Amino acid sequence: MKWFKKIRYLYLAIWAIIAVVAVLFLPNMSDLAQTKGQISLPASSQTSKSADLSNIYNGGSDQTYDLTAVYTSSDGKKISKAEKKDLKDTLKNLELREEQYGITNLTSFATSKSVANRLNSKDGMTTLVQISVDKSQGNVKEVANSLTDALSTDGLKLRLTGEDLITYDFASTTQTGVKRTEIIAIIFILVVLILVFRSPIVPIASLLTVGISYLVSLSVVGNLVQSFNFPFSTFTQVFLVVVLFGIGTDYNILMYSRFREQLGIDDDPVTAALAARKTAGRTIFYSGTAVLIGFAALGLANFQLYKATSAVALGVLVMLFVMSTLNPAIMSLLGKTLFWPSKKFNEPETSKLWTKFSSFAVGKPILTILAVLLVTVPLAVTNNKPLNFNDLWEVSDVYDSKSAVQTIEDHYPAGYASPATVYIHSKKAMNNNEALAIIDNLTGQINNLNGVASVAGPTRPTAEKITSLYTASQSATLSDKLDDAKTGTKTISKSLTDASSQLNSTDQLASAAAPLTSSTNDLANGASELQGALSTLTSGMQSGQSSAAELSSNLSNAVAVVNGLATTIDTLNASVPTLTANLRQTADTLGAAQSALATANQGFTSIRDTLNGDASVNQNGNVQSAIQTAGSNIDSLTASSQSLANASAMNNDMVTSAESMSSSLSQIADSVHQLQAALTQMQAGAGTLSSSLDSGSSAAGEVSTKSGALTSGLSSLQSGQQQLSQGISDLQSQSKELQSGLSEGSDGLNKIGKGLGTATTYLSDLSNTGTSVFYVPADVLKGKTFKSALTSYMSADHKTLQLQVIMDENPFSRSAMPVSKNIQKVATNALRGTKLAGSEVAIAGTAARNDDLKKISEADFIRTAAIMLAGILLVLIIITRSLIKPILIVLGLLLSYGAALHLGQLLIAQVMDTNELSWNVPFFSFIMLVALGVDYSIFLMMRYREAEGNASTRMVTAAGVIGAVVLSAVLILAGTFAALIPSGVLSLIEVATVVIIGLAFLSLIVMPLFLPAGVALANKLLVKAVENES
Repeated sequence: MKWFKKIRYLYLAIWAIIAVVAVLFLPNMSDLAQTKGQISLPASSQTSKSADLSNIYNGGSDQTYDLTAVYTSSDGKKISKAEKKDLKDTLKNLELREEQYGITNLTSFATSKSVANRLNSKDGMTTLVQISVDKSQGNVKEVANSLTDALSTDGLKLRLTGEDLITYDFASTTQTGVKRTEIIAIIFILVVLILVFRSPIVPIASLLTVGISYLVSLSVVGNLVQSFNFPFSTFTQVFLVVVLFGIGTDYNILMYSRFREQLGIDDDPVTAALAARKTAGRTIFYSGTAVLIGFAALGLANFQLYKATSAVALGVLVMLFVMSTLNPAIMSLLGKTLFWPSKKFNEPETSKLWTKFSSFAVGKPILTILAVLLVTVPLAVTNNKPLNFNDLWEVSDVYDSKSAVQTIEDHYPAGYASPATVYIHSKKAMNNNEALAIIDNLTGQINNLNGVASVAGPTRPTAEKITSLYTASQSATLSDKLDDAKTGTKTISKSLTDASSQLNSTDQLASAAAPLTSSTNDLANGASELQGALSTLTSGMQSGQSSAAELSSNLSNAVAVVNGLATTIDTLNASVPTLTANLRQTADTLGAAQSALATANQGFTSIRDTLNGDASVNQNGNVQSAIQTAGSNIDSLTASSQSLANASAMNNDMVTSAESMSSSLSQIADSVHQLQAALTQMQAGAGTLSSSLDSGSSAAGEVSTKSGALTSGLSSLQSGQQQLSQGISDLQSQSKELQSGLSEGSDGLNKIGKGLGTATTYLSDLSNTGTSVFYVPADVLKGKTFKSALTSYMSADHKTLQLQVIMDENPFSRSAMPVSKNIQKVATNALRGTKLAGSEVAIAGTAARNDDLKKISEADFIRTAAIMLAGILLVLIIITRSLIKPILIVLGLLLSYGAALHLGQLLIAQVMDTNELSWNVPFFSFIMLVALGVDYSIFLMMRYREAEGNASTRMVTAAGVIGAVVLSAVLILAGTFAALIPSGVLSLIEVATVVIIGLAFLSLIVMPLFLPAGVALANKLLVKAVENES
């Protein structure tokens, strides 16, 4: 006792110092809630996987806030053209200062027409601006405030929203609620303690000890979170408040009640304080240990939000130290003054209600148990209503982030407020046709799901199909082209047939050259005869030996020969122009044939390239046959074209030869006409032979000389004619070969035309079946426009892409969750058996996150609850030294929880206009009811151990005494939880409602009826068993 008198001052000093240090080193809890209080999900969840893929997509970091500016007209009407112009100017000014505001991306109706169609509401009353800002600019609230100033436009109402901003505002709502709860709880506790103890001193002492426990606990937890990333959430501080103020006050009521009893026995405050610490302190220790173990067990949870509640265990530990040191010190120092002005100390207060209930229960245990089960079990087992995962309801209506979402929901498809994002990560680049076709097929499958409004991605950047990039459209276009090609083959075939027919003119050329050959030979023979006759004539005249008659006869012969030559030359002169004309016609024919061959070659090449360029038909047999035929005919026509070029060159040479012959014939004709004149002169002078002999001799010599020149010219003419004849013969031979080649080309064209006809029919059927594959032509794939689409939806290395999914369902609602699951399932299945098989797929977005929360919270709830109950059950077995009593206590807690959850849901539906509890309410309600409810059960059992008499008497006595304490404690605890209702946080309001109803079940049904009845029945059965054994 003496040691305590000395050490009690040390206790006061130590706790004063600890409290001061705790306050000095207390971190900013609001900042911690914003930076480290967000809900994180396990790495196996879709949300965590999508976050990892998002980092990869963004080049290894995801350090931006994605915000949406929602503009509506201030007068509630359509946004006018003038207002849009002003807004456009505002956005231009902001773009000029992007670096100042840390803006990494800004998309609005001014970006492009297709974007405007997406961001402007159909009713014209709202438009959205999407902005990404680097996180280095500050926290999201600071960024939002800065952007609000920069984006404000006259005549338009602006509100900013986004997932980060909503989360920040939710944390702010919670922190505001915590402050409000602290004030209300303190006031409520003061009032209740004054009413219970009828003293103003007790409430102050109680709040002092509880307040120190809370401050120290909060500082310890805050520093652990700040320095060691201790599990923390926005709810951690709230639960520290309600638990420490709730059970701390309960423990003080128990301690102060026992201290008052002891003061009635012994006036010495030190003795009374130590006695109270020994008895009530033991109960508090056992009770606190059970609560501590219950909350500490939450540290084994997988879900971070559940694990963060384990911080309450640290608060309970601190409070136990305070209760065992500071409280006895205060009691020993104040003594009876603690209860001033009350003078009642010796008799403990009892609860008449609990006395009556417990008396009935121990008297009729079976009936009591059945009655309790009849009331609680139906309520517990029929509670199967779904939970609400819309965290937006948790945010206060005063925040723009919430009202902006509501505006979006009013003017756009439901999913616009929070689109889902499908991430796909492949080991290989996906900017190729095979991968893009798979992605587009997946895009279409997702778009066809119920609950999906639209899907945008690299193949559908505006969420609409680009018709020209699908094989159905391309097949229809190609079908038209092939139809044109088929018509072209007929034209080309006709051209080749005409060219083949025109090459028959080489036969006409040979026919035209035949008379020339004959006439040239006749002319050469006639010239030879003429030269002989003239030689005889000249010789006779010179020698004078010939008579006049002979001269006249020889002269007549010469004249006849010359006249014959003249006739032959006239014939040749008539033949050569015809031959030249035929040669020129042949040149034109060869030119036309060359042109036809070039056209055919180009047509074949075009047909082959057209067919080879289409992915959807290049495996068709008819098309492949047409391609092969076209290729073979291209080679054949190339060879024929070369032959035609050679023949054309040869024909040009023959035209030159014919023109040369025409010139030679003109000279020969002049010579023959001169001979005719000379012989006519000689014939006229034959009558005066002797007088003219000398001159005749001279003329005959001249004639002979000219006839020799004629013979020489005719010899050259004959040689040229022979070359011409040979050339015509060669040309005729080549023409036959060309005719054969052109005929083959014409036949090939007919085959191609037939194959193209079949291919055209196939393509037409293909385009009409609805079967269509995404295919990007090479020039489009490499083009600037399509590259822009790839840049918008693919990472820089093209190995990661995203699809933006707008749902028909509100993404915050429970109905959106199965849509997200279906998207994930379709995305996974669509890639199996394809080039992208094995790629990582993950879904991001509110619906996906809520689905993750549902699966993880439900699974971890069962696991964590089992661990918590096991720990509490073990503590209860140690405390009660019994197996039956702990089982009865845990069963009573579960019955109270089940019934309270159902009734709470019914009450919330009536008051809050929602028939769905928030998803985290069942868990938080469970741990609070179990951890705090076990407190009161231990109170009862510890008093039961102290009481005297048989089991039933001891139970009634204990119930009567502890009932007053428990009812007061329950009132305090219920009031503390009721202080959560004005917080404005829906889930906290619901937790408070369920816990309050659960506390009512515990304090009015389970503890005064079920537990006494259960203990009495167990004892009766045990006595019977012992008697039977005896």
